[in-house]
Amino acid sequence: MCVCVCKCVCVHTCMYVYVYLQVSLHAETSMMTPKNLAIVFAPNLLRPFTETADTAINDTQNVLACIQSMIENAPTIFADGISLT
Repeated sequence: MCVCVCKCVCVHTCMYVYVYLQVSLHAETSMMTPKNLAIVFAPNLLRPFTETADTAINDTQNVLACIQSMIENAPTIFADGISLT
């Protein structure tokens, strides 16, 4: 039960974060493209269990690509209910 609740809370939280990051739809005026948003938010959204200088250097591009992809595909990933209400 606890694991199920945690997963639901985590998915719900992720949904809100990625809906918020849809500000990238207005990148022409805000200059916040999915890539720029990923650069800003990736270090806080996706971290290794053990962070070392090597993991920080080696994993940065993969983490950025992952977060950028999630921002770009949020409507598909959270198709069941993507709204801020």
